[in-house]
Amino acid sequence: MVRRAKSASKALPPAEEFDYRRLVASVADYVWEADPDFVIRRVMPGKQPISSWAAARVAGRRVEDLVREEDREALSHRLNELRTDPQSFHSLLLPLERDGEVMPLQIDGMPVLDDEGVLTGFSGLARDISQTPSHLREMEYRGRLRTALVEGIGMLVSAPSPEEALPRALELLGTAFRSDRVLVFEDSGERRGTANLLFRWEAPGQAAPPAIRERVEAPQIASDDLGWFREMEAGRPVVLDHEDGNAVARAFTARSEACTILIMPVLMEGRLWGSVTMHDCRKSRVWTKVEKDVINVFAELVGAILLRNRHLNERRRAEEALALSHQLDNLTRLSNRALFGDTLNRAIADRRDGGFAVHYLDLDRFKDVNDAMGRLAGDLLLQQVARRLGDVARRSDVIARFGADEFAILERGVDSPEQAGDLARKIIDTMKAPYIIQGRQVHSGVSIGIAMHDGEADAETLLAQAELALYRAKAEGRETYRFFTPGMDADARRRILLAEELRHAIAHNQLALLYQPQVDARTRAITGVEALVRWRHPTRGIVSPVDFIPEAESNGLIIQMGDWILKTACREARSWIDQGLKPISVSVNMSAVQFRRPVELQAEVAQILLESGLPANHLQLELTETTLMEANRTQGDLLQRFHHQGLKISLDDFGTGYSSLDYLHRYPVDQIKIAQVFVDGIVDNPGDVAIVKAAISLARELDLRIVAEGVETVEQMELLRGWGCTEMQGYYFSRPVESERFRQLLAAGEV
Repeated sequence: MVRRAKSASKALPPAEEFDYRRLVASVADYVWEADPDFVIRRVMPGKQPISSWAAARVAGRRVEDLVREEDREALSHRLNELRTDPQSFHSLLLPLERDGEVMPLQIDGMPVLDDEGVLTGFSGLARDISQTPSHLREMEYRGRLRTALVEGIGMLVSAPSPEEALPRALELLGTAFRSDRVLVFEDSGERRGTANLLFRWEAPGQAAPPAIRERVEAPQIASDDLGWFREMEAGRPVVLDHEDGNAVARAFTARSEACTILIMPVLMEGRLWGSVTMHDCRKSRVWTKVEKDVINVFAELVGAILLRNRHLNERRRAEEALALSHQLDNLTRLSNRALFGDTLNRAIADRRDGGFAVHYLDLDRFKDVNDAMGRLAGDLLLQQVARRLGDVARRSDVIARFGADEFAILERGVDSPEQAGDLARKIIDTMKAPYIIQGRQVHSGVSIGIAMHDGEADAETLLAQAELALYRAKAEGRETYRFFTPGMDADARRRILLAEELRHAIAHNQLALLYQPQVDARTRAITGVEALVRWRHPTRGIVSPVDFIPEAESNGLIIQMGDWILKTACREARSWIDQGLKPISVSVNMSAVQFRRPVELQAEVAQILLESGLPANHLQLELTETTLMEANRTQGDLLQRFHHQGLKISLDDFGTGYSSLDYLHRYPVDQIKIAQVFVDGIVDNPGDVAIVKAAISLARELDLRIVAEGVETVEQMELLRGWGCTEMQGYYFSRPVESERFRQLLAAGEV
C-alpha cells in the first residue's frame, strides 16, 4: 500500500502545475486571496468565468469598499473581529455592488499563517447566491416590506388625521414583518423612561399585557449607565432580548411578555418624542439592517405627520375658540371678527364722527416663533402684540384679532390718507422692537393693508380691500403698508391683456429657454439640466414664468407653448451630444393641462424625439405631485409606455401635495424633487427639516434619485448633503443660463 501511494504520488504533477479549478468548480464560483487587512490580492475563477466578477476592478481594493454604503458598517464590524481574532469563518454574506446592482456572495475563508504563526492574509471560496431559493425569498420579503411601507405612508398622509390611519398602517407593517405587536408610544414628559401608549396593533392571541397597555414606566431603561436612552435621542434603535445578558433587558421583555423588542425612536423637532416599538412574542429575533431601515423610514414619517397634525390642531383650536367666543378673542380679549364687523357696519351707517380707515395687519415671522418655541410662546407673543396695539391706537379706535396672527384696527376720525399712514408707521415702528418671550428675545414685524372708506363700500367690501392691500404690502417686502387703490381691481382686465400679449409672444419668437444645471454636491459635477422658459417682452424685459404660465394654463395656450419648449430643449440636448459633450438628461416641465391629453401628448413626444434625434433616455418629464396624484388610468398607462421607451419621469415639488403616496408604487417614477418651499426652511424650521429628511429616507428606500430644488446657501447645501441628498439645483451652484453658457459649463464638466 505504501509503495502504491508513493507511486501514485510520483505520478502527481508539481503543485504549481496542479489545476485547482477542477477542485473548486463543484463547490465555489470563485477563489480569493486577501492580505491581513482584507485588501484583495487576487480572484481566481471556479465555476464562473473570471470576467463575470470584473476581477481587475476588485484586486487591490478593500473588501468594505466593494459593497454599498448602507451595508458597509455591519461588514466592517465583522471583518474587524476577524482581523483582531483570525479564525475560519463560514457563510459570510458579501453584498457586492456591481454596475449599480447588488450581487450577493456567500464567503467562506480561513486565515493564512506563515511558519512562525504570523498572519499573512486570508483565503477562501465565494459563491454567487443571487439565484438561490433563500436569496429569492429574501428579495420577495424585502419587496413586501417596501410595499407595506409605501401603502402605510399613503394612508397616513391622505387621512384627515393620524388617529384614523395609524392603526391600519401599523397592521400593514406588523403583518409584513411577521411581528406580534406594533406599538406607538409618546414620552409622557414626566420623567425619562415613562411613556403613554397611543396606538397599537396586535396579532391574534398576542394582546399587550396590562403592564404596557396604557402606560410604560421603566426608568431603568433610561439609565445613563446603559446608554440606551442616548442612542434613542440620537435617532438610533435599541433592541432588547429576553436572553440578553443584561438584567434590565430581561426584566423589561418579561414584563412586556415578549422575547425580542425593537424600539425605533420617533424624533420631533430634533427631540425624542416617542417610539415605534415592535414585539416578537414567540421566539427571539435578529433584526437586519434592511428591516431597521424600513421601520426607521416609517418612524420618521410618523414624526413628520404627527408634527404636521399638531400644527393643524393648534390652528384649529385657535379658530374654534374664536368661533365659540361671542364677542371677544379669548386669548387677547380684543374684539373678534364678528364684533369688529358689527362695529364697522355701525360706523358706515353713522358718519357723524367723520371719515375712517380699516387697517388689516399680519405678523411677519410669527410661524417661525410658534414652530421653534411652541404654542405657548406664540400665545405670549400675540398677547404682547395686542398690548402694543392698544398703546399705539387711540381710545376711539377699535382693535380686533381675526385669528392666528391677523389683526385689524378701525381708525375713526380720519380725514386723509396721510393720517392713516401716520398710524400705520407708528404700528410698524412699535412692532420692530424685540419682544421678551420666556426669557428670550424674539423679533416679529408687521405688514399692513389700509382701505379708506369712500362713502359707498359696505363692511365686507372694505375688509376685502384692506386685505388685498395687505397682500400687496407683503409681496413688496413686508414690514411696510400699502393703501388699497382701484387699480388693484383692474387685475382681471390685465389678465385679458396678458393673454393677448402671450399669443403674440408665441407667434413672434419672444419665448426663450434658459438652462439650470443639476449638480452632484460632492464633486460639483453636472448630472442633469432643467429647461426653464422665459418671456422676452419688448417693453417689460424678461418676464418670469410665475407671471404668465398660470394664465397660459387657464386659456389653453400652454399646449402650443409646451410643444415649443419640448422641441427646443430636445434639439439643444442633441446638439450637445453631437459636440462630443457628456450625455446628460434634460428635464422639461409638463403642465397638468398637457397631461390631460395623453393620446396627443404621446404622439407629440414621439414626433419630437424622432425629429431631434435625441435618445429617449436623455429626456426627463417633470410632473408636479398634484398632477400625478390626479392621474387617471389612461394617463397612468401613458407613463408606463414612456417608461418602457426609456423616458424618465421626475416628480416635481415633492411634499406639497398632502395626499396619498401610493402613486410612487403605481407609476414608474425615477426621481423626486424636494420642493423649494421645504428647502428654504431647513436651516431654522424643524417641521421642514422633518419633511425633507423623511423624503430623503423614502427615496433611498424606494431606490429613487432625489434632487433638492432651490438650494441657495452653503448651509442648505451642507445640511442636505449630510442627510444623504447629494444632487441639488439652485442659485448656490448656478442661475439659469443661456444655452451657449450652459454648453461651456458642460464642457468644463462642473460648476
